[in-house]
Order: sequence, then structure tokens, then C-alpha cells
Amino acid sequence: MNISHEHKMIWFSPEMSGTENVSKTLEKHGFLGIEGKTELELLSEYPNYKVICGMKNPYERVFLLHLKGDLRSIQLKKHHFEALKTEFNDWGRQMLIPNKLKITINDTFIETNNTPKYLKKWVFDQKTPDFFVKSEDLINDLNKLGFVDEDIILDNDVKQFKFNQIYEFDVAKRVYHLYKKHFYLCDYDPFSFTDKELTDEEKISFLHDIV
Repeated sequence: MNISHEHKMIWFSPEMSGTENVSKTLEKHGFLGIEGKTELELLSEYPNYKVICGMKNPYERVFLLHLKGDLRSIQLKKHHFEALKTEFNDWGRQMLIPNKLKITINDTFIETNNTPKYLKKWVFDQKTPDFFVKSEDLINDLNKLGFVDEDIILDNDVKQFKFNQIYEFDVAKRVYHLYKKHFYLCDYDPFSFTDKELTDEEKISFLHDIV
């Protein structure tokens, strides 16, 4: 978390959203790091400050969270892609539980496995951010803030895997319904989890049937 009293803005970002480039840029404009406070405490202390939130396609972010929680090397996983795909989707089914009208997080699974506790943090139940900085459109979104006018140097983001080749239909559906606000607010394609063409029937089922 970072805050600027000059601009009256607070910067939040979910983990695995490519935040390093944004943090470096905002530091040049007086944003300071905040430690020892939760997001809710900071929002309560500065209720009139605007909130900037970093964002990445939820399908990619959830997959990256899985990779982060798995301590095996990326190179090993690259040579066993089908095994990784099976492992990831099994992980997703254990982590994200359909409960009729919503998706819930399996807290027991988080506590008993080497799994990051990041899935529940950024669903915008308390406040919807005022600005989003998407990793896919970083420069344009930063320029929209109104005070970033210099050239932005981006670190190379080498993608080891294509997330749209890893998801099975039911796991993608769980991710979509958990982060539906992200897709709506940031204009992410709900069907970007796959590089295959879905039928109209599949699209309707995906968007409306959770179980």
C-alpha cells in the first residue's frame, strides 16, 4: 500500500498484478509506503482519498498465485505442461467451492497447504476503487491519473505459460464468479480463459450457472 497526501490518493494492488512498475512510478510523485495498517484501517483514516487499484486478468492472476505457492522450478513445470494443467485445475476445485449462488474459499485448504492467502482480499466488498491500473494497459492507465507525464520504463514481463491454455471449463467458471466485479469494472473478457471458440450454449451456462 502507498499513499500520497499531495494527491489525496491511496494505492492498493492485489498480489501478482505486476505492481513493481507502478510502485516505482508513483514513488516519483510523492507516494509513500504504509506499513502496520490494513486496507480497511487506511480507508477509514482517509475516507475522502481516492483509491487506485492495480489489476491483472483474474484468470492469469489466480494461475500465477498457484505457481507462486508451488515451490518446484518453472523449468521443471514447462517440461510437464499437461501434469501442471491437471494439478492446477485440481487445486482450483479444492480451493474454490461452488455454493449455489456464490463461490466460497476453502479456508481449510489454505491453512493446510502451501497456498497463498490472497484469493479473498480483493473482491471490493467495502469500496470500489476510483481508478484501475491494468497490467495489460499500464502506460495508458497511469497517464489517466493526471499527474504522470514522464516516460514509463517497464520491466520485461516474460510469460512462462499462456493462462488461456491451462483452464478447464468448470474451474474458469469458479474464478469468474468469484471475481465477477473485476471483469465488469475492468472490462476483462469472461471467456479469455480459453483460446477455443465457445458455443452460445456454453457461454450462457458459463455466465449464469455457478454449480
